[in-house]
Amino acid sequence: MAIEQVPCLSCGSLIQPKNNVRKRKYCSMKCNGVALRKNKTIEQKKQEKKIYDMQYRSEKRDLLKEKKRNYYQKTRHYWLKKLAEKRNTPGYKERHREYLSTYWTAERLALKKDYDRKFRAKKRFGPLWEAHYLTVLLNEEVQKRISKYEIYKQTGRLNKALQRSRNGTVKRGYT
Repeated sequence: MAIEQVPCLSCGSLIQPKNNVRKRKYCSMKCNGVALRKNKTIEQKKQEKKIYDMQYRSEKRDLLKEKKRNYYQKTRHYWLKKLAEKRNTPGYKERHREYLSTYWTAERLALKKDYDRKFRAKKRFGPLWEAHYLTVLLNEEVQKRISKYEIYKQTGRLNKALQRSRNGTVKRGYT
């Protein structure tokens, strides 16, 4: 009985299986390695990894939270001790106060306020965040230009009770 020759799946050359076993599919380790290659770019691999991580995190959210909680409980004493040592170094409080005084300038506070508003608007209103943000800015501008007193005076909402008593439309006291 003749042993059949089988083509290599990678290069196509004919191979003769040993002992009539047909498990061999490649002529050499080199062909086997070439066949196992994926031929993907680094960007493709990164994109696939990103998708995989997102799916994994959404499916196993509770497990990951539990792992983080356990790790924190295991290492928290170490970090608390390390931070306490840092706070107790000489001059730490003075340096920290100086840093805060130079860091939070009026310009930086204005930038932070604007950034926080945009962030909150995006979180609350999603794709319509710009409309909400512009509405808030418009309301602020209106409030800068005119006071509530003037608005109430123009709309006739100022001292309604006093106006009614002057006009005689409201009677006070017991009848």
